[in-house]
Amino acid sequence: MPRYQATKNYNHSIGLSCTFRQWRTKTACRFLHGYSLKVSFVFEGPLDDQNWVIGFGELKPVKAFLEETFDHKTVIAKDDPNLKDFVAMSKKDLIQLQIIDHVGMEKFCEYVGNWVIDWLSKVDTLARLVSVEISEHEGNSAKIIYDEPKTISPSVVDIGRLGGTARAASISPDRRSQISRDAARKRWAKVEV
Repeated sequence: MPRYQATKNYNHSIGLSCTFRQWRTKTACRFLHGYSLKVSFVFEGPLDDQNWVIGFGELKPVKAFLEETFDHKTVIAKDDPNLKDFVAMSKKDLIQLQIIDHVGMEKFCEYVGNWVIDWLSKVDTLARLVSVEISEHEGNSAKIIYDEPKTISPSVVDIGRLGGTARAASISPDRRSQISRDAARKRWAKVEV
């Protein structure tokens, strides 16, 4: 049975230019350094009535979140021993400070992925997030991959826009009306990280 996936890339050229540091290392990465990040998402799910896994135009809130988080930001871990110095620079309007739990490409993937999974649970889609990959440049990237949740097989789901219900072809007609888009969406979007 075929599985449908859609990939959305926010390339280096859109300007997700951020500065960060990994204070836990003894390498040069302990110093502030920056990149114009590339972020790639892979979504999976049944096709909607337009034959899309997810409409790329529907992803405007995702782009806005990426810009709010990374664009011209200094991203610092909340446990950075020099956090107060970064807060002071922010108060002097020298940097746009973004404080998150952990810093590094892998943790950026997790942070962004968690936001997207939460966002998907609130919008009208059956798509789920398969992976997030963030690249510093062509040579370095990190990726988080989410295990496939147990769901209705995408090959048997007929996503109708009638009355906000999803109808599964493999389920008897009398039970089809019991499957709401919300229930199906939660099955697709619910992922343990």
